[in-house]
Amino acid sequence: MMNENIRCVSLAPEIHPAYDFVGMNLSKLKSAKNSGKYVPAPDIFNVGEINGSRIIFSPILSKLYAIKEETYERINSGDTYRYLDRLIDINFLIPHKADLSPPKYPLVLQIFVNSKCNLKCNYCAYDDNKDGKEIEFDFVKSVIDYLVEKNPNDTLRINFTGFGESTLAIDKIKRIHEYTTSKMGKYFSSIVTNGMFSGKVAEWLTDNMEMIGISCDGPPHIQNKQRPMKNGKPSSPIIEKNIKKILERRKEDLKISTVITKSSIGGEEEILNYFHSLGVKYLIFVTQLNCDWSKPGVLSFEDVWRINENALSINELAEDYGMRFSHGLLRLIPNHTGCKKAGREMDMTPEGEIIFCGLFKNYLEATNRPPDLNLAGYYDKKNKSLIIRDEVISNFEKRNIFNIPECSSCPAKWFCGSGCPMRALSNYGEFFKPSLSREECKKRKDYLKKYLMFRAEKNFIKIKPYLERRRDGLQFTMYFNEFKLNQVKNNGNLNGNCLVEINESCDMERLSEQIVRETKNRGYKTTLFLLSFNLSLKHLTRKKKAIIKSLSDLKKNKVYFKVTKPLPRCVFDSDYPNFVKEFNIPKTCLNCLELFTVKGKNLKMCNGKEYFFEEFADRKVIYNEFRNNFKLTNEECGMCRYYLRGSCGGVCSK
Repeated sequence: MMNENIRCVSLAPEIHPAYDFVGMNLSKLKSAKNSGKYVPAPDIFNVGEINGSRIIFSPILSKLYAIKEETYERINSGDTYRYLDRLIDINFLIPHKADLSPPKYPLVLQIFVNSKCNLKCNYCAYDDNKDGKEIEFDFVKSVIDYLVEKNPNDTLRINFTGFGESTLAIDKIKRIHEYTTSKMGKYFSSIVTNGMFSGKVAEWLTDNMEMIGISCDGPPHIQNKQRPMKNGKPSSPIIEKNIKKILERRKEDLKISTVITKSSIGGEEEILNYFHSLGVKYLIFVTQLNCDWSKPGVLSFEDVWRINENALSINELAEDYGMRFSHGLLRLIPNHTGCKKAGREMDMTPEGEIIFCGLFKNYLEATNRPPDLNLAGYYDKKNKSLIIRDEVISNFEKRNIFNIPECSSCPAKWFCGSGCPMRALSNYGEFFKPSLSREECKKRKDYLKKYLMFRAEKNFIKIKPYLERRRDGLQFTMYFNEFKLNQVKNNGNLNGNCLVEINESCDMERLSEQIVRETKNRGYKTTLFLLSFNLSLKHLTRKKKAIIKSLSDLKKNKVYFKVTKPLPRCVFDSDYPNFVKEFNIPKTCLNCLELFTVKGKNLKMCNGKEYFFEEFADRKVIYNEFRNNFKLTNEECGMCRYYLRGSCGGVCSK
C-alpha cells in the first residue's frame, strides 16, 4: 500500500555514460546513505494535482513523484516517520551532507574541419564564410596533446563538423582519428554531416564513428527547398540513400537533426512520419536561429512557441513509434549552464582558433565587439605552439546558474541554465544575466509543468489513451493527439484512421495489404489502425500463422497500428512473450484499449456497466472494478493453466 501512496519514476533519458549526471548524483547519494539527517532534494517543486495525487518533481535527479493527497499533507506537516524508508529509497529525502554539486564535465572537442560545402541551405549561418579553408593537422595534434597531458584520466569526446560539409575533408578526419586512437586508445567519436557523401564514406563512418549525425529537414519537398545542392539540384535522393545505408548496420547510432523554419512550422508531423518510414530511431528538432545579428529575428516569439507546443504532440507520437525524440525544452537532463561551451567544450576553427561558439563569433563581428571575448586560444604557426587563454576560459566557465542571482530561486534553472551567454550579452551587455525575458521565462516554466503532467498521466494514471464516443463518432484519445475513427469490419473499405473488427471471415493477408496501401496513399499524414480480434479460441488457433505474418508485414512497412485486446497465451504458447513484445499487444485486460469507452462525463465498461468518469483515480482502479464485476464464461479458459496462474486474461467474451 505504501508504494501506491508514494510512486516514483525517473525521467532521465539514456545518454552517454560520461554525460549521465543523474546517474552520478544517484551514486553519490547511495554512498552517503545512513549518514544521519535527511532533507528534501534541492529545488524539489510542486507541479500540480491530478486525480487525487500531488505531482512533485526533483530537477537535479530528474525524478517525478505522485503522492496521494492525504499522504502529501502528512509529509508536508512534518509527519514523515512512517514514510521515511520509502522517501529515502526514492531520493525524495537525501542525506544532508550529500554532495550534489555539478559533476565534472567530459572534455569535448568540436573540430570544424573545413569551411567548404556542397549544399546551399537557405538559412545557413556561415554562408558568406565558405572560402574552402581546411583545418591544419598540426593544430589539431597540438590541442589533443595538450588535453591528454593536462587531463590524463578524463573522457575525451571529439565531434567532427564544419562551417561547411565535414566529409569534404574526409582524409583529414581519418588522419585525426588515427592519431587520436594511437594517442589515447578508444575515445568517443562523432560526426555531424549533411549526408552528401559517397558510399565508401558511408562505410567508413559506419565502421569508425560511434555516433553519426545527419542534418536533414524532412521529406523531399521540404529538404530540396531548404537544403538544395550548390547547383540547385535536389539533395534528397543522395541523403535518403545514405540514411538507409547507415541504418542497415547502425540503427541506434544515427541521429537526424531537422531544422524547423518559418516555412515548415505546422509540418512537424509530416517530418516525423517521413523519418519513421525510413526506419530512423533518433530524431532531433532544432528551431531556426537568428544568425544574422544585423537583421530582425527570422522567427517571431509566437513562431517559436508554436514549434514548442507542436513538439509535445510529436514527442507523444514518436514514443508510440518507438523512436527517441529530442527537442530543447523536452530534454530533462539537469545542467548548471545554459551553454555546453561554458563547461569544457571548445570549438576549433580552420583559421587556427579555439573559440567557444561559431554563432557567437558572428555576433561579435556584426556588432563590432572585440573577438577576444570568444577566443579561448589559438595556434601560433610560426613557433608551432599552442596559446591557451586561461582567463577567458575561466570567465566563461563561471557563467552558470550559481552566479546569476535572478535565477537562484527558480527550480527550472536546471534545464534552461539561465539561457544562452551570447544572447545575454546581446540583450544586457553582460554575461552574468539570464538571457530570457520574463515572459519567456514564465512560458518555459508553464511548459515544463505541462510536460511533467503528461509524464505523470503516462507513468502513474495511465487512463489515456482510450476510446471516446462523441457526437461525430468514435475517437481514439491520447494526451496531445486525437484520431477520429472509421469503424470497419474485416476487409471492408479503409478510409483514414480505422478501428477494424476482425472475425473468422477476415482474410488476414488481404487486410494487411489494404492497410499498407491506405497508409502509403495518405503519404506522410499520421494514419492509425486499431485491430480488434473478435475470434473464438478455435479460429484464433487456425489463424495464428496468418495473424503473425500480417502483423509482421504491417511493422515492416512502418504502419502505425495497435492490437486493442489481449490474445490468449495458449494460442502462441512459448512464442507468446516475444509475440506481445514484438507487436506491443496488451497482456491482460488492464491494458486493453476496449476495457472501457468514455462518453462525456460517463465511463462504460466493456461488460455494459456505467459509471461517472471522475470516480476513477487511475486505470488500475478501473481494472479492479471490472474484475470485481466480471466472471469468465468460456469453459475452455476456465481450466487453462495460464488463466489460473493469472498470466493470461483468456479469450475476450465481449
